[in-house]
Amino acid sequence: MTTGGFRAEPATLETVAGILEQAGNSVNSVEAPPDGPQAGLPTAAIAQVIANLSGQADVLVGGLFGAAAAVRDSRTAYEAGEQWATETLSGKGGGARAE
Repeated sequence: MTTGGFRAEPATLETVAGILEQAGNSVNSVEAPPDGPQAGLPTAAIAQVIANLSGQADVLVGGLFGAAAAVRDSRTAYEAGEQWATETLSGKGGGARAE
């Protein structure tokens, strides 16, 4: 019977971080559009749309890399908590042990 809480496998968290990082690298590796589209009258508007898309792609890349880093930080904190609990609650870490 479970009493609540959660369980996270460090390898799974690392896999998720890797997927996010790979997605960021994929978006970041898209070639920049050629300079100055030639579209007649709407050329300026199209150039502005392309510039906005490029800027938003940069934001997306930053978000993906940030999310990957946050997942890795969470994995590290989770592993540290697990280590502390193992040492403390088993009495191996010198901490107080509930009897």
